[in-house]
Amino acid sequence: MELVSLKLNNNKNIELHDLLDIQGSIRRIIIISAYIDLDVIEDLIKYLKKYKDNRSCPVLKIFTDSSSSCFYSDITIKEKYEKLSQKIHKFCSHDSGIFLVRAGKLFHSKCFVIESNTYRKFIIGSLNLTKKGLNENEELILLGTTDLAKKTKIFHLTNWIINEYLQSLEEKSIKVSEDTKARISPLFLRHFLLQGNIYYELKENDPFRFKLRLPEKVTNVEAEEIHPLLDGSIRDSISIINLIKCSEDQGGLGKELPKKSKSKLSWKKYCVETCYGFWSPSFFIKEISKVIEERKKLRKPYYQKIKTIIVEERNNIFEKFKVFIEDLNNYICKNYSDIEWDYYQEKKIHKAWDKWYKNLEKKLNNTEYYDRLVSGITSASVPDVWNDPLSSREFEESFLESIIYYWSKEYSKETKNKIAQVISKNLNLSDDDKDNMDIERLKKLIEEWLQKYEGQEIFSDEDPNVSGKM
Repeated sequence: MELVSLKLNNNKNIELHDLLDIQGSIRRIIIISAYIDLDVIEDLIKYLKKYKDNRSCPVLKIFTDSSSSCFYSDITIKEKYEKLSQKIHKFCSHDSGIFLVRAGKLFHSKCFVIESNTYRKFIIGSLNLTKKGLNENEELILLGTTDLAKKTKIFHLTNWIINEYLQSLEEKSIKVSEDTKARISPLFLRHFLLQGNIYYELKENDPFRFKLRLPEKVTNVEAEEIHPLLDGSIRDSISIINLIKCSEDQGGLGKELPKKSKSKLSWKKYCVETCYGFWSPSFFIKEISKVIEERKKLRKPYYQKIKTIIVEERNNIFEKFKVFIEDLNNYICKNYSDIEWDYYQEKKIHKAWDKWYKNLEKKLNNTEYYDRLVSGITSASVPDVWNDPLSSREFEESFLESIIYYWSKEYSKETKNKIAQVISKNLNLSDDDKDNMDIERLKKLIEEWLQKYEGQEIFSDEDPNVSGKM
């Protein structure tokens, strides 16, 4: 066996086929990786198809951490896992597949076994089967190859992994398939938070603002002192919305825009505010989706009108913009004789506008981007920050502090936060309990509940004593 650094002595990216390369035709690949990239798994399947031993049905088993997989929190990712599982089952043994492991607070093992009809290769170290692991990070691995005819230490070591360790992992795993309905219930706060999503409010005007790159002195002046098309305190930008809706006397097109109607439904009551955004469990994904669809329905006329005007009035908007820029430059020259607006020189700003405008049109024609803009909300998987003690502590503490804050509002009946209400009920907390709660005690109580009622949903109103495990 030898120790190998993937970066220090190698300036090139490590290709997957270099890592898996072995003499003979492949009969078995075992991947144990705390984190995986689904694109890399796709490449792995293609590699095995190409180099498999056609005289036998190959074995492909992939083990990864259930929480960090985002399988339970992201529908798109779940579907990708299921499609990859189908591809594996089409040409691999019946016991092959992708396994979602829950072992301890964090399943962090990394080990690869590749076996051909003549040799077996063993890799263990810091390497995860991810693009970053292969192409960016410095990883140190212990690598060894043995002839199957020789009963070497590597042979016996890998036999233990294949015959004993994998069995224990499978007992703590759920195998991905088309009808995967079982859910690995969280036992610790990390599992609990990773089986959720982060939601963000979009700054609606950002995509419609063109950066002016004004001199610093000018950006400190109140907008109304400079030009009616500028709004509020200057933030070094002009909104195309103002060019569209402001009157002709003010320098705009004078177009009327529909009102952005507000939904009476609240999505934030299904979320907890954290340092990374508004966290919500997958349990409430249907409720939040319903709110988002309602918001899109009410707000779409406004954005559809803007989109139409941007396309149909392109030249007229540009003419208004040129007049505005000329007025703005005249103001700077008159009031700040000691400075020049460099961005205006040689009409650089006109070229920049044209480029920005084309990019805006392109973004508005992107269905995914446009839907997100209309809803005003976007979501992402929870960042797995538990390798960084400071970040993970901040995330957990911000979640727990928010729950305690929502409880403090309960006394005046101001809170409508569904998560805080249900957790309070399931933890069977009195008003005094909530009033004297701190984050360490709350974390302990949540984890004790998760372990006592393993398999039950803490966000459900159902009584776990009746429907669950005692």
